[in-house]
Amino acid sequence: MKVIKVDPDYPEPEKLKEAAKIIRDGGLVAFPTETVYGLGCDGLNEKAVKRLYSVKGRRPTKPVILHIHTPLQAEELAEVNDVARALMDEFFPGPLALVLKKKEIVPDVTSGYTGKIAVRMPANRVALKLIELSETAIAAPSANKSGGISPTRAEDVIEEFGDEIDAVVDGGETNVGIESTVLDVSGDKAVVLRIGAVTLEELEEVLSDYGVEVTVEQSNRGEHYRVGGRIIIVDGSAIPQVVSEYLKSGAKIGVCASEDVIDEMLESMDACIAGKIVLFRVKDEEDYSKKLFRAMREMKDCDYLIFQSVRETGIGRAIMARLREAERSL
Repeated sequence: MKVIKVDPDYPEPEKLKEAAKIIRDGGLVAFPTETVYGLGCDGLNEKAVKRLYSVKGRRPTKPVILHIHTPLQAEELAEVNDVARALMDEFFPGPLALVLKKKEIVPDVTSGYTGKIAVRMPANRVALKLIELSETAIAAPSANKSGGISPTRAEDVIEEFGDEIDAVVDGGETNVGIESTVLDVSGDKAVVLRIGAVTLEELEEVLSDYGVEVTVEQSNRGEHYRVGGRIIIVDGSAIPQVVSEYLKSGAKIGVCASEDVIDEMLESMDACIAGKIVLFRVKDEEDYSKKLFRAMREMKDCDYLIFQSVRETGIGRAIMARLREAERSL
């Protein structure tokens, strides 16, 4: 795997041209977006997309998101309606993927043989320039093996795939940390297939002007974010007691919680014992979303991974959805 390191704020075109050529030639390139790193290929190249599915271990009936560098590109790929255009005006570039009926130019394999595709314009300079230079729409699910933890750093991708892919563009750590929201607006209703960095409240505010109700598809599959130990989701006030109980068994513990909760826990704990706990401190919900997947990765070998619960509003809803998915993935 070739590592192409670029400046995240001012990505060097000459470096990205090398990655773009790999994409055009049918190769696989991981690259940063504002949410997580994606594993990309030419979304209009059937052979390249099939290789992407194979390397990731993705089931063939699960569509991938097509990443674009301008809203006009969406019109070439999909049947774009007025509601979709309004959402693009509000959220593109940004962490929202819109599911629409595909046009014939998009291979069936890219749509997971559903007749639909998701399109997204990422809010990341590296990603946008790479897509532009590639002269195509880049199909890119998260750059991890299916069922694993989404990567937020190039190091995560290298650890995950090694030489199975052709290159990774290292644009530093992502700044949102959880995946995009996926919204199906291909019909008369708007259905959230995955809640992410664009919140339900934000979607409702835009769609209320069109008289469109937003519903959320419930998922109990437990397909993502598998870790080695058991995920425990608990209110912050109960974390010191829960940690104390599990430590009595000699288990290896990881804790991701607010600074106040962790400080309170450490005050009542012997320093030698505290040194054995893997700790992740978060300042607020935005910081929590940024650090969530990194915390999962660095605590994945713990027997118990203890995460502080948050209110299920705004970005908190997306955080809790991922924690529950991880909890079910044992």
